[in-house]
Amino acid sequence: MWIMNKIIMVIWGTIIVLLCTILFLIGLKLRDNEYLAFEANLKKTVLTYVKKNHKMPKFSDCVVVYSDELIEKELVKEEDLNKYCIKRIILKKGLLMNEYEFEKECEKEE
Repeated sequence: MWIMNKIIMVIWGTIIVLLCTILFLIGLKLRDNEYLAFEANLKKTVLTYVKKNHKMPKFSDCVVVYSDELIEKELVKEEDLNKYCIKRIILKKGLLMNEYEFEKECEKEE
């Protein structure tokens, strides 16, 4: 009887691991890779813009970069920012890595 319970637990454990793996792989497939690439490029652009204009914040401080500034300097296309509704990018200086927060604000069409 005890051996049967052990076999059932191993079978259920295997099923749960397989189910979690399948759900994880589906989640990876459904991610918007185009947006992730745009976001990575935007982070580099914002960091370059902030350093070039001597606005780099001190540790644990932040600086806000508006999308209009990036469009005006022709660093980013207006269509791309409008596509993802990004209006502001907040760059917070961290100890090891910088943190980026994208504030989105879409204009409603009436």
